[in-house]
Amino acid sequence: MLRAHKVRWLLLVALSCLPQGATQAARPASDIPPPAAAPAIYLKSRTIVGAQVPIVQAGVRNVPVTSAVRVHGIVQVWAHATDADRAVLAAAGITLLDYLPEMAWLAAFPPEYLAGVPLPAPASRLLRALLPLQANDKLEPALREYGLAAWSLAPDGNARVTVQFFADVTAVERARILARYGAQSLGGQLVSVPRSSLTLLLGEDAVQWIENGPPPLAAANSGARSATGVNTVQASDATLIGTGVKVGIWDGGAVYAHGDFGSRLTVVEAGTANSHATHVAGSIAGSGAGDANAKGMAPAATLYSYDFNGTVPGEMASAITTYGIALANNSWGYGLADPPTAAQCAALRGVYDSNSRSYDQLVRGEYSAGVAAISLLFAAGNDRANSWPLCQTTTAPYANYGTILGPGSTAKNTIVVGAVCDSSASLYASCIDGSAAVVGGGADLMSTFSDWGPMVDGRIKPDVVAPGVEIWSTNVGGAYTNMQGTSMATPVTTGVATLLYQKWRALNSNVDPTPATIKALLVQTAVDLSSSTLSFLKTGPDYASGYGRINAVAAVAAISDSLVTRDQVANGAQDIFSVTLASGAPALKITLVWDDPAATANAATTLVNNLDLQLVGPDGTVYRPYVLNSASPSTAATTGIDSINNVEQVYVAAPGAGAWQAKVTGSSVPSGPQNYSLAGSVRLSVSAATGVVITESGGSTAVAEGGAGDTYSVMLARAPTANVVVTIVQSSQLTTSPQCLHSRRLTTLRRRRLLWVLLMTVFVRAATRARWHTPLPALTRPSTTSVLQTWL
Repeated sequence: MLRAHKVRWLLLVALSCLPQGATQAARPASDIPPPAAAPAIYLKSRTIVGAQVPIVQAGVRNVPVTSAVRVHGIVQVWAHATDADRAVLAAAGITLLDYLPEMAWLAAFPPEYLAGVPLPAPASRLLRALLPLQANDKLEPALREYGLAAWSLAPDGNARVTVQFFADVTAVERARILARYGAQSLGGQLVSVPRSSLTLLLGEDAVQWIENGPPPLAAANSGARSATGVNTVQASDATLIGTGVKVGIWDGGAVYAHGDFGSRLTVVEAGTANSHATHVAGSIAGSGAGDANAKGMAPAATLYSYDFNGTVPGEMASAITTYGIALANNSWGYGLADPPTAAQCAALRGVYDSNSRSYDQLVRGEYSAGVAAISLLFAAGNDRANSWPLCQTTTAPYANYGTILGPGSTAKNTIVVGAVCDSSASLYASCIDGSAAVVGGGADLMSTFSDWGPMVDGRIKPDVVAPGVEIWSTNVGGAYTNMQGTSMATPVTTGVATLLYQKWRALNSNVDPTPATIKALLVQTAVDLSSSTLSFLKTGPDYASGYGRINAVAAVAAISDSLVTRDQVANGAQDIFSVTLASGAPALKITLVWDDPAATANAATTLVNNLDLQLVGPDGTVYRPYVLNSASPSTAATTGIDSINNVEQVYVAAPGAGAWQAKVTGSSVPSGPQNYSLAGSVRLSVSAATGVVITESGGSTAVAEGGAGDTYSVMLARAPTANVVVTIVQSSQLTTSPQCLHSRRLTTLRRRRLLWVLLMTVFVRAATRARWHTPLPALTRPSTTSVLQTWL
């Protein structure tokens, strides 16, 4: 794959050509613009508007100034914190824990700061605000509004709730706090606590979040092989059958030891054989030995069977380290009563909860130390056909929308699958407008039951759809049967993803693709489902079918043709890729996917690292990604800047001839650098131009009063092949001193480490003594001079 192995090169440039003998003082807190300039902080409980945010909360009462080494609260920063910034904050006793939008963090700090004690000057210049948390900030909205859900009431009268402690709270501290209130851990974050003690537990500073415990879980192929292109793929390459790829299955019971699995099945959690689990397993990896029409997508894959009754994220982590599974199929989700209560709907529909966070951590390989990343596929659910007025309205524009339940299907990094009918399905009663096959060239019809997005924060789900009606697969007792549901569409997609793992390994020295790469391949190559007569299927992504029906033929070809690039981008940096198109070239489509850091449970929106994709045509026209309006979910996608999703796609129907650029920008990357995958309809090349971004190393883009100097950083987007000369464009407000390049120091550092400190200095001076706050002046395009050396 194109430059997939390359190292990101950061040149941290000390920019402060002060007069000889001069020193640079830290900017005092008084130089920070008034709080009204601060962006809002979005919590599930409230939105903290900038005008309400003082730099410190002076006069706060009931703060245990002497009783604790630290307390937990919110800090808001001027700019995303660098490692140097974190060190400055740490010296002041401030530890950043979990990101909050916008530009804020849950943090630990000495309690005296809340009592009005000033922060040390180096730290104060980095912070906009330092605030206490309110009790409601730590409580699930549904629990606050409706009280404990029925499933959270244990027979012994206790409450079964999910309790999340702050990341810096030790296991010993957690146990001591739970014991103080007669609470008992039930595994993971699930806790049994006397109902009378719940408010007291919430008041503990160490507790970050409390929500209802998880509700009861519920289980949510010949035609599928043809509809997804698997038959075509394996006719071309008979060896592409999932060999060597290990897949975990979490379901309502054990997979039956069917003859179609043979020795490739390991039942890890023994129990009663389950027909749903067995059917799912057959769609993924059934050999078709007993019935060729029931052959799975990846008939040589190895399967590991678990039930979903335990702590599933922990079981997945164990399966990764013990068995080396690369993917996991999850044809299950939260279950609701029929009909559900308002509390159930509020707690579960489209909600990102603590379990969703765990699945995002698993996909990123951050669940626990030593646990590798994994692709997780979840069924969208089958509740849309139910008439539940408390969970969905019955009038436009919201009819039928927003019905997806968690936990994995409401996460960001998982692959969520909806169900369509394929042309071979005879159960047209389960297909919308089955009498008129107008969708996808007549091959795809939306099922009546498949759940639709959006998520509460507006994210697009499902990601893709697959055949899920009249799927013929394995059953208990060695038999075969038809089933339908997103539970059936998901293993079809898992099986196709298994083939992609095998193909990628074969062409990349047996190295696994990242989960983002698998997702990018599925989304990029999906067949868009659009209809002139069905209001819910529009050109581009929609909340009914996501980005479309999976296409194994195109996805495998994208790997073979090196149409995927893997890279990373830091905050404020930009990667540029290029391609030259001939006259009459087909449509140009590029998809960007990244596995985003798990969101903070307290945050109102889930996106942490915000990357932006755009295409630039030969004439300079900028093309932006599809965006949907969650307030009008049936409206067709438009284009614009997406600050909600970690999947972006740009489509140009008739691209002009000439040089095109694809630009990936780290618009807001508080936890980076961020790895990403870029899949295209054409092969992209790394642009010859080296991108340069300047930000103040102290965190802000402000310039101090006239006569003062400030320190800045220069970041190169990738390793240059020559000396790079950076020119700062002067303006009426700024003057700069000449920049200087010390190549000898650069060469020395190259031999010593893969981190570059380029001693280039620029003195930036404000023309007047008025305080102001603007972005830095623009940079000219970097030019190159003689080659200093051969770069890695």
